[in-house]
Amino acid sequence: MSDEMTNNGNGEETSALFVSSQKKKQAEEEARKKAEAEQAKRDAAEAEVRRMEAEVEERKRKAEEEKRTLEEAAKLAEAEKANEANVADKLKSTVHVDEIKAKVQEKTGANPKLPIIIGAAAAVVVVILILVFALKGKKPAIDFDTLDFNKEYTTQVENNNVTFSYPESLYTGFTTEDESAETITLMAESVKKSKAPAMSVMVSQPMAKKATLGITPAKELQKQLETIVTGTMSKSNTKITEEEGTDVSSDTPGKYFYKAAGTTAEGAALALSAWLIPNSNGDFACIVGVFADKGSDPTRVVKLRDAFEEKNGANALKVPGANPPAAVETDGMLEIDEIHMGILVPKDRFKKVDIADGVKAWSDDNGALYLVAYVGVDYDFETAREYMDQVKPAMKELSTSAVGLKGLPGFDSRMLLKEDDPDTLKYKAQYKDIFGGVTYWEGDYVSMWRDVRTNEYYVYSIILMAPDCNKEIYQQMLDKGIDRLQDI
Repeated sequence: MSDEMTNNGNGEETSALFVSSQKKKQAEEEARKKAEAEQAKRDAAEAEVRRMEAEVEERKRKAEEEKRTLEEAAKLAEAEKANEANVADKLKSTVHVDEIKAKVQEKTGANPKLPIIIGAAAAVVVVILILVFALKGKKPAIDFDTLDFNKEYTTQVENNNVTFSYPESLYTGFTTEDESAETITLMAESVKKSKAPAMSVMVSQPMAKKATLGITPAKELQKQLETIVTGTMSKSNTKITEEEGTDVSSDTPGKYFYKAAGTTAEGAALALSAWLIPNSNGDFACIVGVFADKGSDPTRVVKLRDAFEEKNGANALKVPGANPPAAVETDGMLEIDEIHMGILVPKDRFKKVDIADGVKAWSDDNGALYLVAYVGVDYDFETAREYMDQVKPAMKELSTSAVGLKGLPGFDSRMLLKEDDPDTLKYKAQYKDIFGGVTYWEGDYVSMWRDVRTNEYYVYSIILMAPDCNKEIYQQMLDKGIDRLQDI
């Protein structure tokens, strides 16, 4: 019995010890888990801190990188802008508008000569009126419609000889009445008993040079002829009863001319006509025919004046648009030696015009004008294509600014008609211009050029301005020229 009691007591003790051990293990496990959880929290917190710190650092890095990128982009944009501005500045520096105007006026402006011409012509009127009133008897019948201008006379003036014809049936020849640096005055000697109207011919120094016709305002030339005729009649106290001149804005203007007729205070009929005739140098002098007759009826002098003009006006200078090329040939070349470029054109069609440094110009006797402007750049084709968004505006500006064109005296207006701006280093445009009262078509081509001799690069502009009524043939000429630019 005592053994059972002993055994029962040991069992209970063992059970208690087991329970206590389990509780201890459970507590330790909970403590461990709690410690692990707390450690996990601490690790997570530390990881979050490190993540946040890394994020901050990454943001700083990105911000600095973006800042550097923006700064570099800004510097690049500034450099490109400066380069573009440099192109424009270089271009502008090559063009001296005042110099252009001065040179054009020097070459084409005959205004200072007009008072001399008018004064001389007025003096001639006085002389021929004296001759008129010396005439006696009835005026014989002369058939002016069939009058034969069968005799020629050539002036003897150094570098300014002109030839004209006259009717031998009425006049035996001419004597020099007056000669100065500006004009020569010739008095016709009438055939005895012909009782023909008194006749005088005046020839001035060149008022227009063949090489500068493309930069000479048509309305200015026409105005000079009008001033010579009307000014002479005014100074000689002549009441004008009829006058006529060229409308330079017409689509079919013909030659430059101005004529008038009237009655003098002394009661004589007077008729004058003036136009531009080529001299021995190929330039154009003003020729003035003066005719006077006794009595106030201008019929005879008007008929003789018109016949004289008709017979001697075939080779007169024509208003731009009246003398276009017959065909587009490519047997000649415009040479821009500074950049070793050649533009194919009809041979002997264009004459060089001296405008200003950096702008080359040529004109023809139809008033068309070729202009080439160029400026050196410090980038090649590859770089230009890479930064086309900066280079193209500079190229377009060459066309917009119309270097050398807008500086011309008499250039009235310019209107863009169309433009072709492809994604290449080329720019084409067409404009409608009013120059000297004449409507012009203008074709522009802007691109880049490499001088094969020097390996230098240029942005250049080619402009062809031609009378609008002839634009088709000149447009073909420009297209052929730019399609086949030559290295020279």
